[in-house]
Amino acid sequence: MKAPYDRVQDILYLAFKDGPGHEIIESSPNIVLELDKKREIVGLEIWNAKKTGLLEQVAKVAAGSYSDFLPWVTSSLVSPLFGLAAYDPP
Repeated sequence: MKAPYDRVQDILYLAFKDGPGHEIIESSPNIVLELDKKREIVGLEIWNAKKTGLLEQVAKVAAGSYSDFLPWVTSSLVSPLFGLAAYDPP
């Protein structure tokens, strides 16, 4: 995963896979999903990333400690958009 951050605009982009985006969906305020033709997530744009504290969570992922981050992404962003059940870690 790549996660470039624009400090001036406070926008974090999480790139999950390479390839062109086909559809853009604003899933909630400050959250924009980029989907490919198969409606799989290519990337996730987060506005006000530092202000909301998400930048710190992504730093944990980069450091290898993503146990707190994955449930948040699943329950807050992906599940509501695609109608999935919330992530329940084992």
